[in-house]
Amino acid sequence: MKQYFLILLAFTAIFSCKKADNIGGDILPNSDYLNLELSDSFLLTSKTIAESPVRTDKLIFNYVGVLQSGEYGKNHAKLMFELANPAIALADSLAPYTIDSAVLFMKYNIVYGDTNSTQNIVVKSLNDNILENQKYYSDNAAFFGTTEVGRANNIALKPSQKFFTYTGDTLGSLSVIRVPMETSYAQTFIDKIGSTDSVLTKYANFDNYFRGLEVAFENNLGNAMALVDLTSDKTRFTIFLKDKNGVRKEMNMYPRLTSVVKESTTYLQSSAINVYGNTYNAAVNNALSSVELTDSINYIIGQAGLMNKITIPDFTNLINQQAAVNKAELYVTQINSNADTSSNVSIIYALYKDNSGNFKISGIGAKDSVYVNGNNEKVARYNINISTIVKEMWLGRLTTRDIYLSNHNINQNTEAELNDISYLGGYAPTKLTIGGTNSSDIYQKTRLKIFYSKQ
Repeated sequence: MKQYFLILLAFTAIFSCKKADNIGGDILPNSDYLNLELSDSFLLTSKTIAESPVRTDKLIFNYVGVLQSGEYGKNHAKLMFELANPAIALADSLAPYTIDSAVLFMKYNIVYGDTNSTQNIVVKSLNDNILENQKYYSDNAAFFGTTEVGRANNIALKPSQKFFTYTGDTLGSLSVIRVPMETSYAQTFIDKIGSTDSVLTKYANFDNYFRGLEVAFENNLGNAMALVDLTSDKTRFTIFLKDKNGVRKEMNMYPRLTSVVKESTTYLQSSAINVYGNTYNAAVNNALSSVELTDSINYIIGQAGLMNKITIPDFTNLINQQAAVNKAELYVTQINSNADTSSNVSIIYALYKDNSGNFKISGIGAKDSVYVNGNNEKVARYNINISTIVKEMWLGRLTTRDIYLSNHNINQNTEAELNDISYLGGYAPTKLTIGGTNSSDIYQKTRLKIFYSKQ
């Protein structure tokens, strides 16, 4: 008869096993098990570590803005992207054209931070072309804006505010950033109407002539961040003008997008780069520089910020006693966050490095429950199933014993995996404070629970 037992593994904690009904029976060896109680001690450590730069090219959802928090510090994101040549070419027979105005519109899906905060948004022309076959990362410094070509001062990111986005628009559009562009910059496009070099009609010529745009909050000041949707028909550079007969026209240039088929699935990819920067406050820096073996408080900060590194205990004692893992679950409690977790709970990814040093997903944390902390804030608990990876450790097929908790999947070894990140909304700027493995509060302590059986 098979009997299964449960061990709670936590820092300096010892628990007795108790029976569990048919847990993980499909992965047990084909032999009988004895009813044997077991208690043992294990060491589970947790540290806050800096994350390496993440790949941020080709994303269709990108962040723009600045977030400031007394608890975490400051982070900023800027967007660089290329335009496609005009969707509809204007006839040179109707020239000369007179420009009324030029506007960069950017449709956004989410706003983090203070929607009443005002900031200046600056648009600059890029110094170079974004290469299609080149990989770019969140710390990219080779690309930057050179000449200012557009500006919007003292604007707030208010999703309820409407903007008219095309000639004859009487309804307006919500959740749109509107940046007036320099007439002189718009004129460089109009000057190419009917030109023999085909700049406006052939993308290769257009790409060499107009290298793209950089969008950022001026001097990294402000307290709001938007997720810009490059696939929206509301995201475009529009030149409003009149032809020689006084008839109103538009020249629309949308972000450059390409369709890519991977494993029978078609994805959209952009010609864009998202660049991030983080500055932490004293508390976060103290956790990052801590020399303690394990900490009571850890941080997970998005956009190539911080991860929580957890070291799984050594199972040599149980392995020598021919015990077999059936199920392993990691329980993580969120103490605080920069998002309202009662309505928008961040997913936590449990990652590990394979024997080649590449990141892989071990499990995805789903909200297990929600409770109110001492500050009367709703915080979340996460239950992360890491059975497969713990079994690989148990059997000695994986050399690492480290699990990394992140708010995003950072496995970017293939285009398909990068597409998955893109369609999940890019790299969210969420910031989480989580309980460590030696927290004095049992409800906040990060714990590993293992179901196992012994022969």
